[in-house]
Amino acid sequence: MKLAPIWDPTARKPGPPPVHVDLFPLFLGGTVLWGVAGVVCIICTIAGIMPLRETITCVIGVVVGLGLLIWEHNERRIYRLLGEDDDSATDASDDAGVDSATAVTSAAGTTVTDNTHDARSTGNARR
Repeated sequence: MKLAPIWDPTARKPGPPPVHVDLFPLFLGGTVLWGVAGVVCIICTIAGIMPLRETITCVIGVVVGLGLLIWEHNERRIYRLLGEDDDSATDASDDAGVDSATAVTSAAGTTVTDNTHDARSTGNARR
């Protein structure tokens, strides 16, 4: 066990990128289950088998589930919009034949490349 990452944060390995998980099926399934349980509780409450408290709990579960479905829909929409922006920026630089790591856009809107890392350009500069 190495203790250096505990004392020196720069010695730590970078963490993995976050994984986007689609929570829609989970929230939909939970909401449907709360709805089915709510219908059963309503029938049992009408029949006088159980008190109203359980029915209210199921109704609250359905309301929370619907809220989570709305939240997840908005998060998915934002995630897709951010993904489209990132893809379009990299596609534009790839289409121009410019490495996105060395491309710099000037104030006039033209792309200037930094060729200091290119072996051919540095070799020609020495001659």
